[in-house]
Amino acid sequence: MAIPVFEDERPYEVINGQIYYMAIPTTAHRIVQRHLSTLFDNFLRGKKCQMFYELSVFLNNNSAENKNINKKGKEPDYLIPDILVVCDPEKIRRNGIYGAPDLVIEVLSPSSAIHDIFRKKTLYEQLGVREYWIVSPYETSITVFLFQNDDKYDSGTTYYDADKPRNTPLNTATYTPYITTSLYGDDLKIYIKDIFADVDLFEEI
Repeated sequence: MAIPVFEDERPYEVINGQIYYMAIPTTAHRIVQRHLSTLFDNFLRGKKCQMFYELSVFLNNNSAENKNINKKGKEPDYLIPDILVVCDPEKIRRNGIYGAPDLVIEVLSPSSAIHDIFRKKTLYEQLGVREYWIVSPYETSITVFLFQNDDKYDSGTTYYDADKPRNTPLNTATYTPYITTSLYGDDLKIYIKDIFADVDLFEEI
């Protein structure tokens, strides 16, 4: 499914009937998104779970596949994550994902940070996304939120590359060469240096 656009071709998301234009990705954003997509795609090939990027996730998983409007006569609510992993094939439709992905990754851009960290995090939590990553190309960090038994995310853990220590309070950061997912544990080790490779070659203006 193509990303929805208006006549000015800016992609957008719909939340509670409200349209939110998506930020134009920076070079660093696209590099990190490409690296993560490749790492997940290589590992998941031939497995039950599937990786997608920039595919619509409809917030009401009971919506009919071919329905173009919601009960209020507006477009159905949906988000378009940078990267998502879905393990239930019944949630995968021809025009997007209906129901909670198992993993969602959002790569921050300066103009989208508040939207990703607050508004979308809340919606992913309500939808029941098991694991949510917020990846910052500028801090070269990954913050991981895990879904708990009380249907809420934990407080999150922020990971930095152990080979690049920084002046960050120890109680707010974890230094490690790689991170794993709740889906596959140590079977899938994603090295932080691979996520952010080449990001510092381009200076943002």
